[in-house]
Amino acid sequence: MVSHGQGTTLVNGSAGFIAGTLDSVRADVVMLGVWGLSNLGREYVEKYWHALVTATGAQRVFPIHFGDYSLPFGEIRGTPRVLDDFGDTAIWLDEIRRVWDTNTRLQMPTFGEPIVLYPPVTPEA
Repeated sequence: MVSHGQGTTLVNGSAGFIAGTLDSVRADVVMLGVWGLSNLGREYVEKYWHALVTATGAQRVFPIHFGDYSLPFGEIRGTPRVLDDFGDTAIWLDEIRRVWDTNTRLQMPTFGEPIVLYPPVTPEA
């Protein structure tokens, strides 16, 4: 958990979780480790989403750890499908979001582009 004056970010680098562990944790943003989720099945992915996104009340989710780490830095390609199918995982995550957390944005990070985690707050007039 990373706290900032403008919000909190939960970083879960793996696709693992322990049910109930985050029930009292609140986060604005979740960095959701997704490598290997397609191999665990949609039912697991739904439980994972609930434990890390629904339970924390996150409004924004960024999938992380889905690239092929054997490539040179800056060369972007997904993990070989024989190891993990991120395409299936992305579809499942969006379907789950549309049912359980419609106000939550699922956003793909773009290599080399900064991510603004907490949009600037405009003062009330």
